[in-house]
Amino acid sequence: MAALFADAASVAGDSIDEDWKQFQLPELGQEEVDESPQVPQASGKRGRKGGGKGKADSGRGQKGQGKGKLGVIKKQLKGPIKCKGCKKKIPPEQQAPNFPGCWVCKRALDNVWKCACRQGEQAMSFVQECRRDDEACCRLVQSYLKACPEKNATDGSCAGKRRGKWSIVKYMESVRCSSGLVKDCIGEFMSKMLYQEHALTARGGRKSAAEIEAQWENLALETALKWEKDIEKGAMQNTLYDYKGPAGSLRVWVATKDTLSFRSEYLHTKEVVCEGDSVKKGGDEDVDRLRSEIMSGHGQGVGAGMEQAAKAMALNGQEAFQEGSTGFLNVLDLQNDVFMLEAGEDDGEAGQNPTTTDEPSPKKPKLWIDRDRIVSQTIRTVKSQHETFETKAMAQLNRQQAYLKTFLSEHEAESKGDFKGEYETLKTRTHGLELCLRNKDEEKIKQFIGLFGHADSPAPPCEDYDKLRPLCVFPAMIEDYNKCTEQEHLKDVSAALAAVREPISQLLAGALRAEKSLKTALTQQQKVAAQKHAKAQKALAANTSQGLAIFDQGVANASAIPVFKADALGQGDNVPDLSKPFLVHIDEWVAEINQESSVTRQKVDAFKVMFDTLRAQAKGGRASKLMKELLSDKEAEVDFEAKVNALLKNVSGLVKTSKLSKPIQDVMAVSVFGMDQGYDKVSCESASMACVRFNVSGTRSVVVAHTLEVIGYMQRKGVTGSISVARMASFFRSLSATTISDFQAQCTLQQATVGAGDVLYLPAGAVLAELARACNIGLRVPLVVNATAHPNVAMTFARRRDEIALQEASSQFTESQKQVLKQEHALLDSLIKTVAEAENPEPEPAAAAVEKSEAKEGGSETPAPAVEPAQNDQVKA
Repeated sequence: MAALFADAASVAGDSIDEDWKQFQLPELGQEEVDESPQVPQASGKRGRKGGGKGKADSGRGQKGQGKGKLGVIKKQLKGPIKCKGCKKKIPPEQQAPNFPGCWVCKRALDNVWKCACRQGEQAMSFVQECRRDDEACCRLVQSYLKACPEKNATDGSCAGKRRGKWSIVKYMESVRCSSGLVKDCIGEFMSKMLYQEHALTARGGRKSAAEIEAQWENLALETALKWEKDIEKGAMQNTLYDYKGPAGSLRVWVATKDTLSFRSEYLHTKEVVCEGDSVKKGGDEDVDRLRSEIMSGHGQGVGAGMEQAAKAMALNGQEAFQEGSTGFLNVLDLQNDVFMLEAGEDDGEAGQNPTTTDEPSPKKPKLWIDRDRIVSQTIRTVKSQHETFETKAMAQLNRQQAYLKTFLSEHEAESKGDFKGEYETLKTRTHGLELCLRNKDEEKIKQFIGLFGHADSPAPPCEDYDKLRPLCVFPAMIEDYNKCTEQEHLKDVSAALAAVREPISQLLAGALRAEKSLKTALTQQQKVAAQKHAKAQKALAANTSQGLAIFDQGVANASAIPVFKADALGQGDNVPDLSKPFLVHIDEWVAEINQESSVTRQKVDAFKVMFDTLRAQAKGGRASKLMKELLSDKEAEVDFEAKVNALLKNVSGLVKTSKLSKPIQDVMAVSVFGMDQGYDKVSCESASMACVRFNVSGTRSVVVAHTLEVIGYMQRKGVTGSISVARMASFFRSLSATTISDFQAQCTLQQATVGAGDVLYLPAGAVLAELARACNIGLRVPLVVNATAHPNVAMTFARRRDEIALQEASSQFTESQKQVLKQEHALLDSLIKTVAEAENPEPEPAAAAVEKSEAKEGGSETPAPAVEPAQNDQVKA
């Protein structure tokens, strides 16, 4: 009771409970205190320290007593106070108004009270009880702050936490279902006579009559004086009293007994709780939804079941379990209908009573009066979405097909090598899109679906590839909206349309990912190649003989040598120009030449052994040898010359082998050539003939120009005299970075990177600069082209013949070298005559082209019977 009065003095005027503002103590004999006028303050704002504009003791009487509202105790606190909500000590200036604590706890308690007001009288009463007890108030505030922390809390931030929901009903459950110690201090208000009887007992101390009289007089004196002093001190007295004894005599509260109970309660209850702003009870739908859960398991482990509840209701009436305006349902609402039957009915009759069924009565179906309008609006929306989808899908398909065609023409080798996976994935998905968007036959799509799902089949194009259908069925399916008779049918038609479009959407997204992967892989390879090239250039910077501008700026400025397909070469758009170099990639030839235990491979391996011996003696060399002179007792299975004839059979402009003279046929034989790693020379074919070079292994960079164009450029730059192949090769090899751009502007300059499986055609009079990145091994065979295919072929042969005539007259050559020059002179005469006599031959297999051994500086020679080092090349610079 003392604690109740102490709390009442400290919380009077609090915003939590309006009733507390009117709290009074009429029974304690307190005289009414006159109120003095106070300085008015704005509502909701704190007044200045000391009480507004007045002095610090404003509002007090002569004896310093408070003159505010009755029940509000004003006191100047000098030291820190202890918060009632969090038990923390805070300075007086941080105390919230009308609350013995901090602002955070006051706001929490305000929110708890607002929540209690929404949840009924029982919740409000519970909050009032907790408010009167310091420990209960602290637990209540901390429970709320734990579920709903404040961002501006003084004890830290709640960043990253989500404010939860807090319910008084749940908190009451947690308090009631608890275990602990219960200490009760039992006392009684006693008048003088009752106190005398009590003091004579063992509980009262067995006092004498004189002691009893003296103590009662002291109590009466204390009750008259102590009350005023205790109010001054800001705390209530420990002795409670009133004047309700006999004839209005004094009564004093005396403690008679202290009890300590070890209490453990367990309440097995089930209830439906309505939280939040709603104040209504659970309805019929809530009861029906939770009936099975609510009605099960009540009698397990707790003794009495529903039978005991029925007995209690029989004795106490229906009010036994009623609750007023709380968040709980009536117990009667939670019971089966059988408990609500009349007393005379038994279970059998209850089962036959149709009124006891729990099933709701069927509702009358609602007519769909807006059917036509909704169906029409849905069809318009779906058609618009379909047109947008189809337009975007077709645009993506056209763009990706064009990209595939460009990629295949520029990177045909990569599509079968390093980028085979990315290329095949994009190709498969693009083919699937084409079947879905442009095809109207579902059988083709079924055949496409059948390609996947096997152990050795490629990866499926999308997740739901087995559900692919042509997009042309979409407009017909849209008409199914007109057959809908209920609103739910619209969802069924929309689901069917989505089932058609969803796999196509997956295919479109997969195609975009595949295109991006291919472009990313190609970009990464180009970056790696650029880095390797930069490293190679950095390594060659120290050696000026290897850092040639023709292989740096020349490759950068020159145009790419065109690449043609091996299939149907010379037909349609796949027709090469024999007056310019071109490339054809054929991997099958490499596999046939490298076939195990074949004679062709044995011949190539024999040349490699001899070439490796020369490479060990001199680095960066080049050599060649006739194929028929390697293992001459064996015949090669692979007829390279016949393969070249078959490849070029539809290309017009080649002179038939049968029309060639015997000297020309003798030099047109297949030979094997090799280039060591680091080879960087400039050379011409023997007698300036056209030829075909096939790379079996290795990689090299080539830069090609034409003899007549190089000579004309040299003469325009002031070079006089006879320009031999050696002078021309030296000039071409020594082109500077600034001269290359000028040369490329006036003359044809082409470049390519030749790898394994590449067939390189070189026209008559070609000047070739080569830089071997690795050791190259290949085959070559010469060709003869008429004037129809190469207008300057006769002039090329004539220029070379005039050069040889001057060299024969010179005395700087030995007799053996002059003999070789005579043979080449006779060969050039035959070539000029053959070209002049050829008249537009029909497209027939031409002689296979193999590069002859190249002339050394200032001379030429036919392929030697043995492997010769790079010093014996026809032309080097």
